[in-house]
Amino acid sequence: MKTLLGAVAVLVLTSFAALGVYLYAFPEPAPTEQLDLALRLLSKGEIDVAARLASVVEDADLVKNSDHSKKLFLLGARERNLARSIEQRPVAMERNEKAVEYLTKSRSYSFPDGFEGLANYHLGMALFDLFRWDEAEEPLAIASARWPAGRSDAIERLVDIDLSRDRQDIENALDRISHWRTLPRSSADDDERADIKEMQAYFAAGEFEKVDALQARIPKNSNYRPLSDLFAGKCEMELSKRENSPEGRTKRLEKALEYLAAVLKSPKTTISVRRQANLDQGKVTRSLGRLTEAISILSILRLSSPYEPESLAAGIEEIETLIQADRVDDAIDTMVQVSNNLGDLRWYYTDWLPISGLRDRVTAACQTLIDMGRYPQAQKFVSSLPKFCDMLDRIRLESSLYEKWAESLPKGGSNDRDRLEHYRSAGKAYEDLTRQLPRAKEYDDWLWSSIENYRKSGDYLSSNRMLDRYISLQDRANRPKGYFVRAKNLASMEKSDDAMKSLQQILASNIDTPLIYDARLELAKLKRQQDAFDEAQDLMLENLSGELRPESPIWRESLFELALMLFSRGERGLLKARNEIEANPSKMQDFLGQVEASQEQLLESIRRIEEFLRRYPTDVRRFQFLYQMAQGYQHASFWPEIQLRESKIASEERLASLKSQKKELLVQARKAYSRLRQEILADRDASRALVSNLDDLLRNSFFGEADLYFNDEEYEEALIAYTDAANRFINEPESLEARKQIALCQRKLGRLADCRRSLELARDSLQRIPAEQDAKFKAVTPHDRAGWERYLTALIQDLDRENTP
Repeated sequence: MKTLLGAVAVLVLTSFAALGVYLYAFPEPAPTEQLDLALRLLSKGEIDVAARLASVVEDADLVKNSDHSKKLFLLGARERNLARSIEQRPVAMERNEKAVEYLTKSRSYSFPDGFEGLANYHLGMALFDLFRWDEAEEPLAIASARWPAGRSDAIERLVDIDLSRDRQDIENALDRISHWRTLPRSSADDDERADIKEMQAYFAAGEFEKVDALQARIPKNSNYRPLSDLFAGKCEMELSKRENSPEGRTKRLEKALEYLAAVLKSPKTTISVRRQANLDQGKVTRSLGRLTEAISILSILRLSSPYEPESLAAGIEEIETLIQADRVDDAIDTMVQVSNNLGDLRWYYTDWLPISGLRDRVTAACQTLIDMGRYPQAQKFVSSLPKFCDMLDRIRLESSLYEKWAESLPKGGSNDRDRLEHYRSAGKAYEDLTRQLPRAKEYDDWLWSSIENYRKSGDYLSSNRMLDRYISLQDRANRPKGYFVRAKNLASMEKSDDAMKSLQQILASNIDTPLIYDARLELAKLKRQQDAFDEAQDLMLENLSGELRPESPIWRESLFELALMLFSRGERGLLKARNEIEANPSKMQDFLGQVEASQEQLLESIRRIEEFLRRYPTDVRRFQFLYQMAQGYQHASFWPEIQLRESKIASEERLASLKSQKKELLVQARKAYSRLRQEILADRDASRALVSNLDDLLRNSFFGEADLYFNDEEYEEALIAYTDAANRFINEPESLEARKQIALCQRKLGRLADCRRSLELARDSLQRIPAEQDAKFKAVTPHDRAGWERYLTALIQDLDRENTP
C-alpha cells in the first residue's frame, strides 16, 4: 500500500508540488481524505489524475457509503471523459458502458455532495450515447438545472430525445429551446447551438422554410456552420420529393449538393458530420441518376469506417444503387462484404438509422432481385444476409424466391428437375414459416402455399400431410378446398379410389361451395378412367344443366370433357366391334347394336365439339377438337357402310339412303380436315407455342383428307390432295408417303407412265432429304431411309414387270 501511495504521490507531484509534499509528509492518508483529494483534482480539470488516485484505494478499505460513491463517481467520470475523446464508435461505446456501470453504482450510494450536477451530467450523457434514452432523460434534466457548465449539452440531448423517432414531441422540444434561450449563457456560441437545435426541430416537423431562415443566421465562420449546411442540404433533399416537375426536383437536388459540398470543404467539419454529409451526397447523386458517381461516393464511405453507422447505411444504399444500375453481381459482392465486415450491432445504433429499417431495405433489395427474375443472384444474396436479418427473413425470401423461380422455368427437358426441386424448396420454406410463426395473420396463406408448392413438386405425401393440418384447422365451410386438392394429389399418386372418396366428401357435405362443380368434374374424369361412362356423363351433365353459365371455366371444362369422353367411348366401342366383325364376318349381327350405339355417341360428341368451337373460338384445344371431329365423322361412316353390307335384299331407295349417309359423313370428315389445316396455317407460329403436337395435327389433316378420297375411290381428288401434301413437306420424310400415294392414284387411274415417274421422283426426293431428318423417318412414315429405298425400288420393279409383254 505504501509503495502504491508513493507512486501516486510522485505522479501528483508532477502537476501539483504542494500536494505531492503533503503525500510524502503523510504517506498513509485515510481513504476518505484521499478520495476528497481526488475530487478536488477533478474540480480543477485533472480527471485522469483524480481517477488514478481513486483507483488505488482498495474497496476493502472503504467503510462509508459516501466513500464508495466517491470512488465510483471518479472512475465513471474518467470513463466518460475518455469516451468523449474517442471517435471510433466501438471503443467509445465500451467506455460509455463502463461509465454507466460506475456512475449507476455511485448513484445507488448517493452521488458525492457538491457533485450531483456533474455526476448526473456524465451519467446522462453516457446513457444518451448508448441510446438508452429513456434512462438518460432524468439525469440530463437534473444536470441542466444543477450543472451550469454542461447545461447546453444536457438541453441539446433532451431536445434530441424529444425529437427521437419513437417520441417525436416537437412542441416540447421547442419549449425546451425557448427556455434555453432565457438562461444565462454558459458559452459564447449558445445562441448558435440553440439555432441548430431549432433547425433540427423544424426539420422534424417538415417546416423547411423555417429551417432556411435559421440557417441564414449562422455565421459562415461559425463552428456550427457545417452542421447548419448539413440541415439545409437535408431540407433540399426532402423538398425535392414535393416537386411535381422533373426540373424543379433536379434544381432542389443540385442545391442540396451545394450545401453538402460546403460541409465537406469546411475545415471546421467534425468527422461524424463529414460522414453524414458524404452519405447524403451519395443519396442525392443517386436521386439525380448519376449512379456511377453515387456508387463511388458510397463505396468510399463504406470502406473508410466499417464500424460506423454511416458506413453501414452507405453499404445498403450502394447495394440498392448497384441493383438499380443493373450491376447485380457487384451488388451481391457488396452484400457479402457488408455481411462479412459487420461488427457488433450495438455500434450502429442511431436514431436516424434503425436496424429494423436496414433489415427492411436489405430484404426489399433481395425481393427486387426476385421480382427482376435474377434468381441465381437472389439465391446468393439470401445466403449472405447480414446478421441483423434473422432466420425468418431468410425463410420469407426463400419462399418467394423458389416459388417464382420454379414458375419461371418452362416445362420439359433439363428444366424439369430444377423446377420440381425449386417447388419443393418453396414448399418447405412456407412450411417453416407456419412452424416459426403459428399465430401470424398470414398463417393460412403460408400453409396453403406450402400445400400447393409441395403438390407442384410432385411431393404429394408432404402436400397431403400439410392438407391434414389445413383441414383440421378449418371450419366445415372451408374444408372442401382441402378435400379437393387432396383428391388431386391422390389421383396423381394413382390412388383413384381414395381420390374419389375425397371428392365424394365434397358432394355429400351439403355445403354451398363453388367447389361442388370442380368436384363433379374431377370425379367424372376419374369415373371415365375406370370406364364408368354413364356415371361420368351424368356428373358432367349436372354441371352443364345447373346454375353454372357458359362463361364459367368449369362449364367450359365440363363441356370439353363430355365431348372428349363421348368421342373416346364411341371410338373405342366402334373399333372393338369392327375388329370383331372383320375377324369373324359371320358374327356381324351380334355387333350391329354396338356399332349403332357407338355411332350415336360419336355424333353426340361431334355436336358437343361444335358447341365448344362456337362458344370458345380462341381456345387452343380447338385444333385437337377439329381433328377429333374429322375422326368422328370418319368412324361414324362405318354404320351405314356395314348396313350396306347386310342390306343385300334392301330396296334401292334404302340402299341409296345408306350410300348418301355414308357419303355425307365422309364429306363432313374431309371438311373438318380441311378446316383444321386452314386454321393451323393461318397462324402457325403463334399456335406452335401453345400446342405441342401442332405439326402432327397439320400432317394428319393433309393425309387424312387425301386418304378419305383414296379410300372412297375418288382418285382424281385424292391425287390433288396428296400433291398438296407432297408440296407442303418438300425434303421431309412425309413427302415420300405423299408421292407413293400419288403413284398409287395414278396406277388406279391407269396412268402407268405417270405412276413410274412419280416413284422415280419419290426416290430422287429421298436423296434430297437431309441426314438430320433420319430420326424422323420411323416417327412419321412406315420405313427408315434404307427401307424407303428398298420399298420404292420394289414398287418400280413390280410396275416394270407388269408392263413387260
